[in-house]
Amino acid sequence: MNTSTTIRLDFPFPYLVSPHIHALETEMNQQLQAVPGLHKKHRQKLAATSAAGFACYLYPHAGYQQLQLISRYTLCMFINDDHYHDYPPDKLLPVHQNFHHALRQESYQAHTATEAALCEMLTAIAAQSRALMPANWLDQLIASIFVYLNGTLAEAPYIEQTAFIHSADYLAVRKKSVGAAPYVTPFIELSLGIVLPEEIWQHPILQQLISLTTDILIYTNDILSYPQEKTQKNEVMNLVLILQQEGKSETAAISEVVQLHHTAVEKFVAIRLALPDFGAYTAMVANCVWALEKVMLGNYHWSFYTGRYLTPDMQHP
Repeated sequence: MNTSTTIRLDFPFPYLVSPHIHALETEMNQQLQAVPGLHKKHRQKLAATSAAGFACYLYPHAGYQQLQLISRYTLCMFINDDHYHDYPPDKLLPVHQNFHHALRQESYQAHTATEAALCEMLTAIAAQSRALMPANWLDQLIASIFVYLNGTLAEAPYIEQTAFIHSADYLAVRKKSVGAAPYVTPFIELSLGIVLPEEIWQHPILQQLISLTTDILIYTNDILSYPQEKTQKNEVMNLVLILQQEGKSETAAISEVVQLHHTAVEKFVAIRLALPDFGAYTAMVANCVWALEKVMLGNYHWSFYTGRYLTPDMQHP
């Protein structure tokens, strides 16, 4: 089965991309080249990834400074994913502790030049967020970043041992380690220039939409990265691979994940069409839901723009 050319994931939303993409790509590539200690293959992969493209596809409506902050964080996230991919939990934990100190603009003692550079970038992100958003917004951003970092700790033993998690348990871990948390709440607010009260974000309907968006990001990633990841010996956090380990054929495994994706999109649309009244926040909530659509759709189209998952026969549908 030619997975890269025959699979199409449908979304009933129009997609956009920010006109700031090329200027931000130049800026992020300069920042990447300034990070020391990266393995050559990781640096090449990161240069092709386009952290700026990720930000500009997910938040096409955002201003330059907002996209700059999101791009900087995204670059940090991708460096973290690649550089620390094979680290066991006991080696990851002190790195994450330094990241926390850096985000809090507190003193830290980096163990390597790469870690020091990442901490400096996170400190700059924290300073920029204070200039762009209310003081308590940074607390929400840091909490969401640590959802992601704690998720990478949870999946590290599987990667270290090249052991596949059971498909029934996969989403519980991957919802955190996929890194979606900052992108589906605080960066939504940043991109729109708003701050919703926490009790509005915690409304069951919004929480369900956020959860579905995260699932859709996971399914999209697993489907489109599969042609490349199936060739990597220690890749275990991909649902298509996991289902094959549990006895399904490649075709059946891909079809199941595609169906999970389509079902999640259908559920999202059904809920979106029946949003309750949020009183004075109704218009803001509608904008946030619109932005969630752009996040899931932007991730899909960025996957064909980036060189991160590109295979020779991968075509934009």
